[in-house]
Amino acid sequence: MLARKARVVVTTVGPYLARGLALVRACAEAGTDYADLTGEVLFIRDSIDSCHDAAAAAGARIVHCCGFDSVPSDLGVLLLHHAARADGASDLLDTTLVVTAMRGGLSGGTLASMMGQMEEMRASAERHRVVQDPYALSPDRAAEPGLGDERDLGWARYDGELRMWTGPWAMAGINTRVVRRSNALQGWAYGRRFRYREVTGFGAGPAAPVLAGLASAGTTAAEAGLAFGPSRALLSRLLPAPGHGPGEKTRRTGYFRIQIHTRTSAGLRYLGTIEAQGDPGYAATSVMLGETALCLALDRDQLPDRAGVLTPATAMGAALAARLRSAGHTLNTRQITPLPGKHPRPGWSVLADVRLGDGTPLIRDKAVTGFSDDEENAVALGVHYARTVEQALRGVGGAYSKGDSVFAPHIVRDGRLHTGQNPASSEAFACELARDIRS
Repeated sequence: MLARKARVVVTTVGPYLARGLALVRACAEAGTDYADLTGEVLFIRDSIDSCHDAAAAAGARIVHCCGFDSVPSDLGVLLLHHAARADGASDLLDTTLVVTAMRGGLSGGTLASMMGQMEEMRASAERHRVVQDPYALSPDRAAEPGLGDERDLGWARYDGELRMWTGPWAMAGINTRVVRRSNALQGWAYGRRFRYREVTGFGAGPAAPVLAGLASAGTTAAEAGLAFGPSRALLSRLLPAPGHGPGEKTRRTGYFRIQIHTRTSAGLRYLGTIEAQGDPGYAATSVMLGETALCLALDRDQLPDRAGVLTPATAMGAALAARLRSAGHTLNTRQITPLPGKHPRPGWSVLADVRLGDGTPLIRDKAVTGFSDDEENAVALGVHYARTVEQALRGVGGAYSKGDSVFAPHIVRDGRLHTGQNPASSEAFACELARDIRS
């Protein structure tokens, strides 16, 4: 009855593996959108296998992992993909999420979900294999590329590319699978050679290897303790029970800071930054889940045309990112290195890199000008830069124009945006800008 009458059903009642599938099935059959906070690979796999086709046929968006796992990971990678494609930088290759700082408390519900999944893994070799598979949530496992060892990091390791010591990240086991599912559901839009992992970052200082080692040992010990019957019983008495978690102060003063580093097939590097105030698993997650519900209910005309068992990125994408930014979360991307062997683009093309809050290029569909290809060729600048100014401005959707002859003055105005083509345009540009300021 609830699923048939609602537009969106949101549930926080876990462990989902034990009691969640009936509600998913009801929403899928009724064509009602659904969102939850699960981080259980086995539950999501069961949901895909039993509900995806029904949901797709009925037009329902079934969206799991709408909290700290796995919204920052999923949207962060999607936004990097959008930025790279806008710059013509081709596919994403090696992509690493680094948790650089975090403060928060333990959730009794999360611990109960972890222990429930561990019990399933102990009882069934097949279920154990599913959880360990990096592509456990793929819509077509046989079609996934063979990219070598993609297991989650299990111990402290110095990462030469990131130039820091890294250690395991507790949520990598769910987040990485969700991100890979997003790639596959979009026809492997991020790329067929997209390799994704998540780690905890400890920096490069003298204490970093010690901290990384201690954290790795602690993670291993905790997993072993929860997997072993007698120690699990003891830990169950010491750790928060379902329905219990951090106090008000911890929820208020918590935070997380995440970076996502990626390299593209064109040789460019990008950095994504995802940050929020508030305990990650409670205050920040409440915002993520609340905005997810509002997005599904109110922003339907902005959502991707998809249905079935989806992910935050494939169900809502940029619409959810815009809502989270408006709610105070940080979701940014930027290019950090040029093509190998090339210098950065000249300063005149900086407008091509400026993005609005929703990731749209500032100059898309706006009248602009800048150094023309003819002018760059005349002074042999093309051999020094990865892309010309004209290519950069046109590449992000700018309505580029140029003067009738090389190095002649040419200025363009579109509302409050003023651009000049070349140094010869400086005087006319300054006069036009001064008139605009006075008005």
